[in-house]
Amino acid sequence: MATEQELQSLFNKLDTDQDGKISINDLFLSPGLS
Repeated sequence: MATEQELQSLFNKLDTDQDGKISINDLFLSPGLS
């Protein structure tokens, strides 16, 4: 199970535009998911 710190780190990596939300564009821009 991931810790809160690990989840926050992952969220920050996925939230490429730093708007506090993970949008479709953030997902497509993520190097690990494209």
